[in-house]
Amino acid sequence: MQEREVGFLELLQHNPVYRRLWIGLSISMLGEWFNTVALFVLIYTLTGSEMGIGLLFVIRMFSLAIPQIFTGMLADRFSRKRLMIWANLLSAGAVLLLLLVDDASEVWLVYVKSRVLMVQQAVFINAENASTPNITEEKE
Repeated sequence: MQEREVGFLELLQHNPVYRRLWIGLSISMLGEWFNTVALFVLIYTLTGSEMGIGLLFVIRMFSLAIPQIFTGMLADRFSRKRLMIWANLLSAGAVLLLLLVDDASEVWLVYVKSRVLMVQQAVFINAENASTPNITEEKE
C-alpha cells in the first residue's frame, strides 16, 4: 500500500529541519530582492543611465547562469550546509563593498559586487537543492 504524499503546509508543520531551512531561505531571498532593487536605484542615481541598469542585469544573469553549471559539483563533494554558510558569508562581504561607492567613478564596484553575489547565489542554490532530499522523506 502506497503512502499518500505530504503537502507543502504539512511538510512545514511536521518537519522542523525543513521548516528552519525554508524560513532561512525565505529571509535570504527577501534580502536578495531588496538588494537587487537597491543596486538598480544606486546605479541610476550615480549614473543617470538606463544602460547602466541594463548592464547590471546582464552581468547578474550571466554571473548566475554560467557558474551554476559547475557549482553543482561543489554540492556533491563538500558539505552542503557549509557551502550555504560560506556562500552567505561571502555575500555579506560583497555587500560591504557598497560602502565604498559614493560617486559615479566608483560604480564599477557595484558591478564587481553584483558578479560576486551572483556566483555566490549559484553555489547556494545548488547546495540548497542538493540538501532538500537529505532532510525530507520520499513521501514528503
